[in-house]
Amino acid sequence: KEMDLILGNFAQVRIAAMDETELGELETIIELPDQELLSWATRQEVVPPEHASPLLLKILEHRQ
Repeated sequence: KEMDLILGNFAQVRIAAMDETELGELETIIELPDQELLSWATRQEVVPPEHASPLLLKILEHRQ
């Protein structure tokens, strides 16, 4: 899946430097529906404020 590639690539590059808070946040992001994540990653939809965490925004920027 597209989001597996995006999240997997981000994790490979950055997971070693992540603290416990960020790791917990990453788990929360991974649990979001793929369709929502993909629509944000492709900029078909704007990330809602309740999900626009710094980590999610880094993930979405990382793929670019």
